[in-house]
Amino acid sequence: MQHGLEPWPEHDVPWYADAALLSRVVSGGPRIVWGEGDTKGRLALIMDNPGLRESANGVGFVCPTRQALRLALSEAGVPQSEVQVFFLYKARPRRAYDRVAANEVCVPLLLRQVEESPARVLLALGNTVVQALVGGETTVRASRGVPLSFGGRPLHVSYHPLAVWRRPNLRPRLVADIRAAYQGLAAAAGAG
Repeated sequence: MQHGLEPWPEHDVPWYADAALLSRVVSGGPRIVWGEGDTKGRLALIMDNPGLRESANGVGFVCPTRQALRLALSEAGVPQSEVQVFFLYKARPRRAYDRVAANEVCVPLLLRQVEESPARVLLALGNTVVQALVGGETTVRASRGVPLSFGGRPLHVSYHPLAVWRRPNLRPRLVADIRAAYQGLAAAAGAG
């Protein structure tokens, strides 16, 4: 993994976001992270939650999950200026929560975030996100390479970077899926 990476800039939380509700529905901490990366990025990666973002001393750092993601983006040849990260759940869960209730609150907000963004192509990372956006018990394994959409945008599916960090044999698949989503920007530009 790469060390010494700087955290990506976080997106401003919009006026309509109820931070207390967003935290409560996932039994999360008080910190809300709407998104990160370049707000003009045309490729939006959707992860389940912001994860650990600071050391015990409050110093921002890039956790192993996001290190794995950034390494895969680099291997796929995707410029950081093209990428932004959205979170299904805007707070980091601290204990068990009701996923159905959380999705009822968070999926409509994510849809609004997608519709308001310049992102032309989406990449859902991990089963939690895929199930929330596609429905049912859908898995990454069953959804990779299947044409999907969310918010009127093409939706690609791949493994969560934490799974890749724990199981490096998945990294080539994540890299290939990122590359396919990035190449999909040309098709999306032609259609739009």
